[in-house]
Amino acid sequence: MLADPQVMIAIREDGVLRRHAARAVPLEGAERDHFHEVQARRDPAFRGYVEVTTRVIPVVALTVLRLDPERVAVLGAQLRRHHEDLRAELRRLRADPTARRDLRDHCLAFCDNLRMHHMREDGAFTAFEGHDPALAPVPAKLRKEHHVVADVIERITAPADDPDRLRPELDRLEQDLEAHFAYEEAHLG
Repeated sequence: MLADPQVMIAIREDGVLRRHAARAVPLEGAERDHFHEVQARRDPAFRGYVEVTTRVIPVVALTVLRLDPERVAVLGAQLRRHHEDLRAELRRLRADPTARRDLRDHCLAFCDNLRMHHMREDGAFTAFEGHDPALAPVPAKLRKEHHVVADVIERITAPADDPDRLRPELDRLEQDLEAHFAYEEAHLG
């Protein structure tokens, strides 16, 4: 969390659990003490934690991503940059025929990056929906596509003795991602 403060949180709203992108910031000093006390009043067990340890119990503030028109433009540009980075990474991965032995390791690293990208997007979509409710069908379609891509990633990252089996899966991943990225950029970017 200290290295990467972007987190995904779930909040129940009107009886529905919704995922949100948020930023986690550890609190310090008087601010930390104040919010620890607020939490301890809500749940006295928090006082008990302090009594059984010598360390300072961390308190983290979570700020949910909210959008205004300027932030939407910035996020759109950032989204396109992330997609270009992922496209370039996938091209490099597929282009090097000498990397047969290392292909699986490269695939695992790429797939981890892609999973993280989609996790963050899923939370950001909630902010887009709140900013413009008419966009609701777009994030719904993109979330479904994230599941399709996750299935391909699952096949790619499954243990296998034959690295050549990865090539057709990478071909499929590239096709699925290109269509997914193009739709997302056209509607959100």
